[in-house]
Amino acid sequence: MEYALIVVAISLVFIGLIGTIIPALPGLPLIWAGFMVRGFQTDFTEPTVATLGFLGVLIGFFYLGQLLTTPLATKLSGGTKSGMIGAVIGLLIGLVFAASIISLLLFPLVGAILGELSSGVSRTQALKSGIGAVVGFLVNTAVELALGLALTAYFVIQLLRSYVARMISNFPFSIIRYVAKP
Repeated sequence: MEYALIVVAISLVFIGLIGTIIPALPGLPLIWAGFMVRGFQTDFTEPTVATLGFLGVLIGFFYLGQLLTTPLATKLSGGTKSGMIGAVIGLLIGLVFAASIISLLLFPLVGAILGELSSGVSRTQALKSGIGAVVGFLVNTAVELALGLALTAYFVIQLLRSYVARMISNFPFSIIRYVAKP
């Protein structure tokens, strides 16, 4: 049972890492679920409940920031409030219909452009606003990938440390067992 839980935890973490790039998979929540399974397997001695809580809050702040980054990038590229609202609506629609990375790039772009055009802004400025929305999404993806890589590295280091410590602590006894066999 112990090894089955380890395989599930490792699978969740690595599928989550892939999910930081592939839009259809919830990357960071899957990584967190892998940590939860590992915690369950070790009776929450590694990772602890406090570590899991911290990671949950960190991931929550990331997703809150993700919702704010796209409209902020739209605003910084000269967009209006209508463009920001259009970019957020486009991002949310893109997340719902996340068939590909292109849809996640296209929907915020189109949303920002339509939002800007509805407020009477020129096509050139609407396009700049839309490009700002796409840049915001790409920044989000890069930050999510970096966070996913950091969490995966932490998971792997903790797992290896745990098993190396177990091997070292059992080392002298394993030699005695093999030598003492008749």
